[in-house]
Amino acid sequence: MNKRAIAIFILFFASTFLIIPFGNADQYNDSSISLSVNITEPIARIEISPNDINLGQLTPGYYTNYTNITFTNKGTLNVSITPQLDEGADKIFNYLEFNTASCSISSTVWHKINYYNSSNELLSIKKIDPDTLEESKDFACLRLNLMKYNDTEITSEEDLSTNLIFWVMPA
Repeated sequence: MNKRAIAIFILFFASTFLIIPFGNADQYNDSSISLSVNITEPIARIEISPNDINLGQLTPGYYTNYTNITFTNKGTLNVSITPQLDEGADKIFNYLEFNTASCSISSTVWHKINYYNSSNELLSIKKIDPDTLEESKDFACLRLNLMKYNDTEITSEEDLSTNLIFWVMPA
């Protein structure tokens, strides 16, 4: 045999018996998958509906109809909610009242907004249920009560507006 034929035979023998088994050995190793996860901080996120309320026209000595407000917890924390008037709001808005027990005219559980300036919360709402992913909801009613309003500083009829801020804190 010539040297070239011997070299081809050795190369064929080596590739068949030495290289191929090592090349096929990978198919018999353990298999694996790659895993990843993005861990986030728990968040407090509340959706409030409606986001705009017109209390209508009102005369001192009366109160407005109540408006239902829905609070939906879309976050991953149990939260407490406390209302606060925007800084600089007209003092007429100090007569805003909330009710979380029963939204009816005959209800006696109405609290003025200054009731919530101390340690009183309006609502406490549970987080999203981790098993069902169901959001928690709660309700409150709002009205402007001028039954005991005796301020004589009303100088003209005018439209007044302000922002009502709801502080959302982890419970």
